[in-house]
Amino acid sequence: MTRPSWIAPILLLVTCVAFAQTPSNEAAAKPQTKEELLAYFDRTSEDLLSKVNGLSEAQWKFKPAPDRWSVAEVFEHITVTEQALQGMMKQALQAEANAAKKPTAQDAGIVPMTTDRSRKFKAPESVQPTGRFATQQQALEAFKKVRAATMEMARSTPEDVLRAHTASSPGGEMDIHQFLLFTAAHSERHTKQIEEVMADANFPKK
Repeated sequence: MTRPSWIAPILLLVTCVAFAQTPSNEAAAKPQTKEELLAYFDRTSEDLLSKVNGLSEAQWKFKPAPDRWSVAEVFEHITVTEQALQGMMKQALQAEANAAKKPTAQDAGIVPMTTDRSRKFKAPESVQPTGRFATQQQALEAFKKVRAATMEMARSTPEDVLRAHTASSPGGEMDIHQFLLFTAAHSERHTKQIEEVMADANFPKK
């Protein structure tokens, strides 16, 4: 199966974050359950939306420095990355399951490695912000729509199916449950980035 052109840079992003290092006790960790995955999606959704709720236009577009993203740009990146990951996961689920391909990632390492803001990575060009959303309301609606579709995929796909299908990255194999976990963790990582923008001394008061 031929991969769409956007998949390679997305997989590179996953590799940089999820495979950067592995906790020493990770091998003994239990796999995450479907219920835990869905609860994590709920928590990260609520946290992100609560951070941006009620921001003024000035706050939404404030950039701490010319080379740093605004809240609007971070939010756009979260949304378009999730949309791209969603497409990749759908493609993987439509392919034949291959029992010979076993994930090399461990569930327990994905969230701490992904959300660790001490390690910074340049986002692939395909998911960098370009002003795709004209207004804050459009951005919010786009995220909610994408997140709802991702959660429906997680909720409606049997766990054994999620675990039986994998996708390759330059760092190894991840099953689709793990890609879903990475997707939610990616939004948490960048919610922390939004908090950093809002903590800047020059962030508008209103």
